[in-house]
Amino acid sequence: MKDQISKTLSQLRKGQMVTVVFDCSFAEERLKVTGSVVSVDNYWKMLQISNIAIDFSEICEIII
Repeated sequence: MKDQISKTLSQLRKGQMVTVVFDCSFAEERLKVTGSVVSVDNYWKMLQISNIAIDFSEICEIII
């Protein structure tokens, strides 16, 4: 599953609409957010969707 997420992350482009399902460690629950990709930061391992930053390790599913 993580290989598929890594592959999908490498294909994302700024402005692309996506839905991301992720485990939020702060809220201790699984969340689903839909929005446009603002950035994919491979150095810090963060995906930013609208105004939400998601750590790559928390991502469960990406729906393009």
